[in-house]
Amino acid sequence: MSENTTGEQYQLTAGDYAATVTETGAGLRELIHRGEPLLLSYGPDDPAPAAFGQLLIP
Repeated sequence: MSENTTGEQYQLTAGDYAATVTETGAGLRELIHRGEPLLLSYGPDDPAPAAFGQLLIP
């Protein structure tokens, strides 16, 4: 995999759910349930626009 701004991509699955988490910032890039997206996602080589999927905790 080529290096990109979000780092490595990790695919997680459980039951009917699938998620893609980015190495940089542990961003939730994609969350899918039974083939339907549950949140706005962004491309694998793109930085998270407007903090999409970014963890915003102190």
